[in-house]
Amino acid sequence: MLELKERKIEACREECEAERRERVRERAYDREEQAHIRTEDGKRVLKLLEMFAQRMADII
Repeated sequence: MLELKERKIEACREECEAERRERVRERAYDREEQAHIRTEDGKRVLKLLEMFAQRMADII
């Protein structure tokens, strides 16, 4: 009886650990995706600034 309870506890621990690892992977993926979005946004902002600077240079 005690051995059965110990096996159930160990199975629960393993399941919890697997769920924790999955959450860690998901968070890492989310961070990577956000970094990519920020990079793309930064590229767009730089392009807009270049266009603005060119227009200002054309005016002057």
